[in-house]
Amino acid sequence: LFTDEIYEFDYGQNMVCIDIGMNVGYSALLLAARPDVEKVYGFEPFAGTFQKALQNFVHNPQLSKKIVPINTG
Repeated sequence: LFTDEIYEFDYGQNMVCIDIGMNVGYSALLLAARPDVEKVYGFEPFAGTFQKALQNFVHNPQLSKKIVPINTG
C-alpha cells in the first residue's frame, strides 16, 4: 500500500471508494486521506478484525469521518 503506491491514481474527479475485505482499515484510511475521495465504504466480515479497524479509525478521527465501516461480507 505504502511503498508501491498502488492507490496513487488520478481519475480527475472526486470518487467514492469501496473497500471489500477492509481488514484492519489501512486501505480505507489511506483512501480517506486523499482529497479527491469523498467517502469510503469498507466491508469486513470477521468481527475481530472489524473491531481492530474501528480502533484504528478512532485514532484517526479526521479521516474516519469519510469512512463507513460495515461488518458484513
